[in-house]
Amino acid sequence: MNKNEVCEMLYKLEIPFVYSHFKEGSAPRLPFLIYYYDGENTFKADGKLYYSVKNLIIEMYTEKKDFKLEKKIEDLLQTYSLIYTKDEVWIPNEEMYETIYKMEV
Repeated sequence: MNKNEVCEMLYKLEIPFVYSHFKEGSAPRLPFLIYYYDGENTFKADGKLYYSVKNLIIEMYTEKKDFKLEKKIEDLLQTYSLIYTKDEVWIPNEEMYETIYKMEV
């Protein structure tokens, strides 16, 4: 899944998102998403690269635990047949939740 395809998918959520990070001072009001690629796994043999799978990370930031938005994201990921793992953390100094979805695309 390339960057354009990821953008197409995330656009359906109807909340702000950006690749990697917002410029300092320009982050929108919560909730918002950040997505980026974190490395890639390759299959290679005999000096040839046969295929590559990128590690896609989608981070959701919210004021409070937002079960409804999480469900919407998870349903969307399932629609695209993306198998993901999920973690979450409260960021006390920012007073927001971060929910992290990790998957291979």
